[in-house]
Amino acid sequence: MKVAFISMHPAPYRDSLIGALIKSLDGVVDVYNLYDSDVGHKFWALSTPSYASKCITEGMSGASRLRLLKRLLTMFVFNARYSCVIWPGYVEWPVRMAILISALLGKKYVLSIDSVEQPPIGKLAFAVKRWMIQHAALAFVPGLASKKFLMEKFSVPESKIVCGAYALDGVALEKRISELRQNGMREKVRDKLGIKCDASVFLMVANMIPTRQYPVTSAGFVEFAKEHTDCVLVMVGKGPDYAKMSLYVKEHPCLRAIEGCSFDEMLELYAAADVYVHGGKEPASTALVIGAIAHLPLISSDAVGCSLDVLKENETGFCVADYKSVQDWHDAFALAKSKVSDWGELGGKARVCSERLDSDRVAVEFARRLKLIGA
Repeated sequence: MKVAFISMHPAPYRDSLIGALIKSLDGVVDVYNLYDSDVGHKFWALSTPSYASKCITEGMSGASRLRLLKRLLTMFVFNARYSCVIWPGYVEWPVRMAILISALLGKKYVLSIDSVEQPPIGKLAFAVKRWMIQHAALAFVPGLASKKFLMEKFSVPESKIVCGAYALDGVALEKRISELRQNGMREKVRDKLGIKCDASVFLMVANMIPTRQYPVTSAGFVEFAKEHTDCVLVMVGKGPDYAKMSLYVKEHPCLRAIEGCSFDEMLELYAAADVYVHGGKEPASTALVIGAIAHLPLISSDAVGCSLDVLKENETGFCVADYKSVQDWHDAFALAKSKVSDWGELGGKARVCSERLDSDRVAVEFARRLKLIGA
């Protein structure tokens, strides 16, 4: 048994999982990255992963798609070294073509997929995609939203789906955030941002792209803050909407905007916050899961994939009916504030929900399933 794990790039939501998986499989895993870094999160300033890996695209120019396909086929399809290859579900055609050829040749493979909806495509393209997904030995997904999507849209049996593709080292993160609070980081961060120590701080961490709907979420908060002047929303992330949000923040003292930060600095913000918020729409959100790991009550909508895993109305937080509605965001903020005495209990239950996505648990289950399929 020899497994190749192909990751998109080093990331905090995969590195601890891969390290734990290597241990669970007694080191029979070779790790590869398509790219040496995540272009959209270079400000994370991540430490070097504990495991060794190779970059597949090293030495290639941006136009070398045919060379990439040849390299993927040579290393992972025509090479008999690996009994199973874990492929990233990625849009670049060389990767999709390599997966297709693997399926045609009857190779054993696992697909890592975070999709929760199917964009319009032709009938033939959909049929091919469906065939490729159904021929995978396993589908590795972030959580329940992607699992539901694969079962309903592509008729993938539940027995072939494993959750936790973006698993974090929840135990280590929980400990780190707790230590930061104990060491006075809550007060230090608030002082730096000009926020009173007794204020209620709501936090959202996500790059400021249109799908995240920062203007809508923040507008709802501004309306809410007119009634609750002791509340502040801290928004963190780079992107095309940052300039717009920076101007909006200047008009409203209840808002703060930070243009990205390192991963360690991000944990400091979680330690300083009272509630975690996640607006917009996306297949999954490790930021929302970290909110749960940090024992924070959550506010989000079912348009954010991981909300199905960690957000339960009035148990772990508060659900926004329509993430595009300013009024619905206002109402969710108001409901959360009215139950401030329950925040500790809500955050504790959120952490319990997130534990099933901790990297150590996911790695054990994923390794077990790989062994069952004879990977």
